Amino acid sequence: MPRYTHEVKERAFRIFYDTRNLSEVVRVLKREYPKISKATVHEWAQEKDARGLDWYERSKQTEIAHHSKLDDRIAGARRQIIDDVTRAKERLMEQVPTLQAKTLDGAIYALTNAGKFILEQTGADRDSEETARQSVSALLAVLQEDEEIGRLLEKRWVQVEERFYEKLKEIRKAEAKK
Repeated sequence: MPRYTHEVKERAFRIFYDTRNLSEVVRVLKREYPKISKATVHEWAQEKDARGLDWYERSKQTEIAHHSKLDDRIAGARRQIIDDVTRAKERLMEQVPTLQAKTLDGAIYALTNAGKFILEQTGADRDSEETARQSVSALLAVLQEDEEIGRLLEKRWVQVEERFYEKLKEIRKAEAKK
């Protein structure tokens, strides 16, 4: 029968994984196993597991898997934020036909910022002023196709366009300060 169980060796590996230090493994295990030696722990670290990995390789594989899971969680959270903003933008678009002139300006501002946020977060033409302008122009063209909104935009087109470019400059200045 082996002197130390598989569970003791696995506990030793977990200590090694956390500390990356064989001496620390020995120090911690000596509390329960006073006769354990650094040579024994060193042998365990060199032994290949069922996958053919020693402790150093296993630690590296575990770290890679951990980071991969973390990356997946971050990407999932980012995707959720983008989806939430996209849904909010779509709900706002549904309300645009019923908005009065004052709230229409706010809606256009919100849609512009939502579009810019989505472009930035998805990496599509990151920091591209031209893409933002094209997106807003396309949005405004669609809005102009609506009979009621089209008349309102026609009356306020110069002001809306000026506000768009002012807001774009403000956003660039704010980003430059970061």
